[in-house]
Amino acid sequence: IVAKGSFQNSLCGGLAYFEAQALAELGFIVVQIDGRGSRHRGQAFMDESYGWMDAVSHIDDHVAGIQQLAERFPFMDIDRVGICGLHMGGNGVLEGLLKHPDFFTVGVAAQIYDIRIMGANQGDLYVGETPRANEQYPEERVDTLKGKMLLMVGLQDYVPAAATFRIVEALQKANKDFDLIVDPNGGYSASPYQIRRAWDYFLQHLKGEQPPKEFNLESS
Repeated sequence: IVAKGSFQNSLCGGLAYFEAQALAELGFIVVQIDGRGSRHRGQAFMDESYGWMDAVSHIDDHVAGIQQLAERFPFMDIDRVGICGLHMGGNGVLEGLLKHPDFFTVGVAAQIYDIRIMGANQGDLYVGETPRANEQYPEERVDTLKGKMLLMVGLQDYVPAAATFRIVEALQKANKDFDLIVDPNGGYSASPYQIRRAWDYFLQHLKGEQPPKEFNLESS
């Protein structure tokens, strides 16, 4: 997802730039890292995630990268680290909050997928016939949650909403507090309402600020 060139050489017409810029305007330091398993770095690099699609984020790389940046730039406060997955990044948020609960303190996760209920064109290509051994699905790790989590799901998305509700059910069974936004007509892209609520969430729980109430965010 990290842009490799100009605005147009970026996912969704510059999304990687503009989303980061918007968060920076709100006062956050924004870090983007392509973890092991992502594309355009060679076959060995990409094979890191084969057999377990969630591993494409390799959230350990993000933690290490932010920690190293904080050593170089001491003004970075890594006691307050958020992770945003508004656009195809919901599983990365779950990986962060559940695998590194003492590092990531706030997360917003949309478009959560589950390879078990996705189309065969994704499962067979990236996972093979059987998932990699010794891995855990997110709902099997919800007991580790410590931070604030906001889940978002659009019921018209081609990614089945059942994947998100599977996490919701596990969180409830584990007696964990979390927040949830359900968009009955929401599709594949985050709506202006979802984006505004995500920004509000980070301002409230990372910066301790009260955002403008019901700010009207307009978007094409």
